[in-house]
Amino acid sequence: MPYERRPEVRELHNSIGLYMTVFSELASLMRRSIHEFLAPTGEEFPPPNRLLDVMFANMTAKPLADSFYSMAREVGNLEATDVAIKNRLRRETQQHISFRNDLAHAEWSIGWENAETGGAIPPSSVRIKSVDGVPRLKDMGITTSDLYRAVRYLRVHIDQVRFVARTCRDRQRGNRDPRLADQLALVQEKGRSWVTGFGAE
Repeated sequence: MPYERRPEVRELHNSIGLYMTVFSELASLMRRSIHEFLAPTGEEFPPPNRLLDVMFANMTAKPLADSFYSMAREVGNLEATDVAIKNRLRRETQQHISFRNDLAHAEWSIGWENAETGGAIPPSSVRIKSVDGVPRLKDMGITTSDLYRAVRYLRVHIDQVRFVARTCRDRQRGNRDPRLADQLALVQEKGRSWVTGFGAE
């Protein structure tokens, strides 16, 4: 059987593509939200803006996220509790961006066999990372299970970010009642913190 048809190889390929596809939904959400933040408050469904398309053309995920969260705070006029929730979500977005970069820029070895035994060689992903200023080849250790788990977390995160965007736009348009804390909460425990809501526990 050709290696690309082996079930474990196909599943790993599929999980890589799945994560990249879902991540693109996060990037698209932040881009569209910035478009709305910059539109007149009287426009519920702002029309396309060619100048914004030009600005976004070369914007990578990190500056896109930085702009989104900064604008959300600015237009939403958030209270302290909501700012804390937003800041934690911003850090989680950066973690997803970092994982996506590792996934996209890693050197993958999938489907190889031992020439002598014919046995399958476990897949690997390596990337050159700077450790103490010295570039080193690092085994990323990304597995199919890791990717499916990351997709589950990412989908919840997207729902949370969508709520941030909608709430801040509502507040920008004059409705000051909705708050991030209406459906999201910041949890701090044993030196860790995370945001709950929309399926996250």
